[in-house]
Amino acid sequence: MVDATEFEHSYEDCDNSYYEEDTVVFTVNSNQGNFKKSDLFIANEPVTLLVDVSAKVSILNETVYRHKFAKYQLHAPKQSLLSYNNETLEIVGISYLDVELDGQIIHKHPFYISRQGACLMGVDLFNALDFQIYRHGSLIQTMGTTTADVICQFPSVFSGFGEISSFSHSPRINPQVPPVSQRLRRIPLSVRAEVETELEGGTTRYHREN
Repeated sequence: MVDATEFEHSYEDCDNSYYEEDTVVFTVNSNQGNFKKSDLFIANEPVTLLVDVSAKVSILNETVYRHKFAKYQLHAPKQSLLSYNNETLEIVGISYLDVELDGQIIHKHPFYISRQGACLMGVDLFNALDFQIYRHGSLIQTMGTTTADVICQFPSVFSGFGEISSFSHSPRINPQVPPVSQRLRRIPLSVRAEVETELEGGTTRYHREN
């Protein structure tokens, strides 16, 4: 059980032309705030991780890796990581290690090995361990919820058009800013011929009806 009132985090982004696809990842700023920690075993070694449910990946710093897990192979990293202030994090590789907590074992979980910084439990490991978030004793989010679970729990939202009742949307508008007309969205090339055919058919039907 994790108390959400004590979470502090910032984000990391992926930005490197070497990789085929950018993936958003996160990390905490360990210089400020109080964080929840989890004591567990990684490859039979006791390790304390900072819990950050905004982090998509879990991270071990190189000092911990060299001290406890040097015998385990390092693999090439799958993505590059940037800190909240847009500085590149130096990742030396990924190591796949078994994780054990209260008798539950997660086999070959990926850990990114960074040159420095905190050791983090990202949402990937958070989900794998079936952790949940509580606030003042009430469950506010289950990280492992699937799409099917949501559909079963809220069937009315996914039938018909659906709507939110007892809510009035009031966007904040600055009256000092003049409105600007935006260009129409361009039709993608892949469907342009299909759209032209549909438009021509509609024109033909209009002439026939009139």
